[in-house]
Amino acid sequence: HEEQPKIDKYQAVKISIKVLFPAMVASSLSTIVIHFPFGLMSGLAGSFFKELSDTMQITMVVSFFVTWLLLPVLHILIGYKHKKKEKEFSEEKMIKKLSWLTWFFNKPIIAISLIVLFVLGGYYSATKLETGFLPDLDEGTIVLDYFSPPGTSLDETDRLCQQMEIIILDNPNVESYSRRTGMRMAFKTVPSNFGDYLIQLKQDRTLTTEEVISQLRAKISIEVPVLDASFGQRIADLLGDLMSSPQPIEIKLFGDDYNVLQSKASKIEDIISKINGIVDIDNGLVTNGPSIVFLPKKDVLSLYNITLTDFQNQLSAYVGGNVLGGSSNITAPSPAQAAMSGGLQIGDIQEGEQMRRLLLRFEDYNTNSLEKIKQQLIFAPNGTVKPLSFYCNVKLIDGEIEQHRENLKSNIIIAARLENRDLGGAIKDIQKQLSSELNLPKGYYIDYGGAYAEQQKSFTELLLILSLATLLVFAVLLFLFREWLVSFIVIFISIVGVAGCLMGLYLTNIPLNVSSYTGIIMVVGIIAENSIFTVFIFQDKLKTHNFKDAVNYAIALRLRPKLMTAIGAILALTPLALGIGLGAQMQQPLAVAVIGGFVVGLPLLLLVLPSLLELIYKNRK
Repeated sequence: HEEQPKIDKYQAVKISIKVLFPAMVASSLSTIVIHFPFGLMSGLAGSFFKELSDTMQITMVVSFFVTWLLLPVLHILIGYKHKKKEKEFSEEKMIKKLSWLTWFFNKPIIAISLIVLFVLGGYYSATKLETGFLPDLDEGTIVLDYFSPPGTSLDETDRLCQQMEIIILDNPNVESYSRRTGMRMAFKTVPSNFGDYLIQLKQDRTLTTEEVISQLRAKISIEVPVLDASFGQRIADLLGDLMSSPQPIEIKLFGDDYNVLQSKASKIEDIISKINGIVDIDNGLVTNGPSIVFLPKKDVLSLYNITLTDFQNQLSAYVGGNVLGGSSNITAPSPAQAAMSGGLQIGDIQEGEQMRRLLLRFEDYNTNSLEKIKQQLIFAPNGTVKPLSFYCNVKLIDGEIEQHRENLKSNIIIAARLENRDLGGAIKDIQKQLSSELNLPKGYYIDYGGAYAEQQKSFTELLLILSLATLLVFAVLLFLFREWLVSFIVIFISIVGVAGCLMGLYLTNIPLNVSSYTGIIMVVGIIAENSIFTVFIFQDKLKTHNFKDAVNYAIALRLRPKLMTAIGAILALTPLALGIGLGAQMQQPLAVAVIGGFVVGLPLLLLVLPSLLELIYKNRK
């Protein structure tokens, strides 16, 4: 209507919809179809970004109907009105105003130089870019997991924790805390020497959560060195539990001989402890408390007609207790039989909707001791009694290392956390150091789990999604333009625009993770969408004009909408890109990647696209 101010507004709407409807459909489809492959995402990353993708897909569909049905109505109600003093629209004048822009179209060397510049910039950024899995959040909460040496009593563990609490409260950034001993935040029961803290930081603190963690880690390691403490943030810790490990780094050592595995695990701990940014290392050697071993004298037991089962039942009543289940029809045994079986079968007790089995013990935990156990009486079937030490040898052994298996193979998992370090770079350094300093016997090997395994899996899926999304956009372009070369040029421009995402992430020091990778995929559809209207108008104008006039007109006509689109999107994404607000860091990488794509996309659309179109159309009539 601005170009033809004298026509009726109803006629302007009718012509606009008729002419632009195919481009409207194609441009909407190019941003909708890129979200189809996101259904392939699995795991934790899929749970996060499928919802985002579905939301954007629905928004794009609604946006199309708003543009198609509502926008024309708004134009009829409040749209363009030509003023008498206003000068008539002139293509020549409009193109002449933008002669500084159209001058570039006949200089293909400029377009080639821009492509090379962006590709090299994107490649350099990709090689220097840090990588991670999910974005790091500044939550304002800290999860501190701790455990004291094996066999430490509950009272001693509590005393050590009280020392640690003085350090926690002494930090000016801490507001409050809660502690669990013998249990952790996931409501999982653990030994009495294990537990965790949930520390809440102040809203008006001057330091980030990671900086407060660094302070607490340094001070606790000096003043309470006997406690083994590791730090994380609440959401990251819970997400880690969903991935089977709260630590981002997991080095899984597999082999057959557990003694060899233990020595190699200790060696790995020494190696990675020297790598910058690797903290809170857990060597995976979990030691149980001291154990009492009873070695029955089988010949003596046989002499007194005591079976191993009978002996074990009586021993259990002195040590751990017998779990007795009963029936009302059981005949009461003799005293000797009752003693041999650990006591009378007294049944279960119902408590609410649950049945509680009774545990029968002859000694209380608090008063029991090894010497006392040795003097406890064992009943023989003939009624004679002798001390336990007469029937067996008793010895005390130190704590033993817990043994674990995965996929039927013995393994030890060495875990660690990161401090001011990206996940991908840390793993590369670990792999480099282990390959040069660690010699593994034949049949022994290392696998990597934790967040790194999830990252590699997600990146593989996202690369597949990016490829499928590009093919779907290419199919939409073919459907609209019906020309291979034109469609290829548009998709080529869109892929080169990814360099802007990589450069934006590198300049802002934001890692390449699942969130930023999602933004990269979106940019392919966004640049293709912006190209569609330009090429569509160019092809329509080419029916009545020569190439030079058609391309100049298409670019000049689309300059203002392109700037409006880019500036509007950048302004809308700026709060997310700045990470303003609690939890905004989750989508910050996506926002930065999209903004970088828009910034590089503008010169690609305004300068490179016309030059590439000239290569195809300059010799056509």
